[in-house]
Amino acid sequence: MKIVIQKQTYGDGVFLKDIDLVFEDANTSIVLIGPNGSGKTTILKCVCGILDFEGNLSDFNELKVSYLPQILDIGPLKNSQLADLLNSHYQSQIPHRVFNSLSGGEQKIELLNIIENRAHDLLVLDEPDSSLDLINQKVIQEKIIASNNRKLITTHNLEFAYSVGEHFLFVKEGSIVKKVNKKNSNLKGLKESYMALYDNK
Repeated sequence: MKIVIQKQTYGDGVFLKDIDLVFEDANTSIVLIGPNGSGKTTILKCVCGILDFEGNLSDFNELKVSYLPQILDIGPLKNSQLADLLNSHYQSQIPHRVFNSLSGGEQKIELLNIIENRAHDLLVLDEPDSSLDLINQKVIQEKIIASNNRKLITTHNLEFAYSVGEHFLFVKEGSIVKKVNKKNSNLKGLKESYMALYDNK
């Protein structure tokens, strides 16, 4: 499966350019790496159909995406349908605890449990480890590793990225500037690549 974002515009300018995401098989895990504002979340939103772009979304006639956003907004999202999921699942499956009463970590874990079991071609996770304590980070990490799905993930935590990813794409100013395969690198190499690309000191 291949997703190509030739161009995504914001206002009068081009924000994303020449993004290509290649999922070699049904279990491929790609992690987008980069500082705040580099374009990682915008790429995810294009893939999920939330933002328009020029390019080819996939080899499928209709790509089915399950999306876990960084901020759990239950408003309508075009492809992920979080509001419907919450209304149908949390009210019936957790009768004594409505969704908004759960902690941020509990919300992410429960929502990941739900979307992982939906029929989809791609699981999209925007900083799934953010704002979590160490225990819940480990829970999320183990769930992602155990998931037998194509995965597209963003994170600022390189240790987390290395544990859940196979392919690491470094994003800078709306473009992919470097690709690293886990088979040919290690965590130290990943950190060195990050510093070389983004440390301007």
